[in-house]
Formats: sequence, structure tokens, C-alpha cells
Amino acid sequence: MIPDFAGDIVIAVRHEYAVELWTERHWEFRLAGHTVLEIDGRAPQAIDNDAPPEARDTDLIQSLVGQTFNSVAISPEGRLDISLAGARLSVDPDDRWESWELSGAGGAKIVCVAGGELVTWAAMEEGS
Repeated sequence: MIPDFAGDIVIAVRHEYAVELWTERHWEFRLAGHTVLEIDGRAPQAIDNDAPPEARDTDLIQSLVGQTFNSVAISPEGRLDISLAGARLSVDPDDRWESWELSGAGGAKIVCVAGGELVTWAAMEEGS
């Protein structure tokens, strides 16, 4: 269901009412729910996606550029865990809103909708 991201690299990030990460293989993570960022050697930091971004949060998120993915996992309840070489991100499902989504080439998409249910779209085959 979810691609193997091990060894992929974060090439860009943005923080504006959601944490967005792009990988070198053209996947995009959009983390809009309750997001926690743990950078090695620092206390976990909750990222406020419901307000304009704070410089402190944006600086931490910018430090993810260039990091290598170790793994990406989704729990049965819809929690997304991203493990990078020097950081971890986690997003809990929300009872009312979509909390995260993952989009890739050919329209492939996984969305964690309200309540933690996952909705998926397979990539379209070339020539379709």
C-alpha cells in the first residue's frame, strides 16, 4: 500500500497551515493534522498547523531538507510515522478532518480521512 521510502531524500519543505515535504522521487507528504517533530537531541515539538507558521517551527522544518528517509509507517488507526536519518515526524488521525495525505506520480494517493480511515487511489498506468 505504501511505497518503500528507505534511502529517499527530502528535497524541499514548506510550512503554511500544513507541513509539506517533497522527496527526490516526486512524492509529496502533506501533514495537516496534529504533527509532532522530533529532531535528534531535542525535545519533541508540536507543530501548530491551525495558525500562521511560527519562525521557530519553520526553522525546525527547514532542517529536514537533505535528510534521508529510514522508513514510513501507517498504523491500523491511521497514525503516520516518518523516520528520517536525524528526525521523526508523526501525525495522529483526527475525528473531524483529513489529517495527512501522500501523493505520488500518476495520481497515486493515500489520504487519512476523518476517523483515521485510509482512502487510496492507485497510480494510473501510462497511456490510460
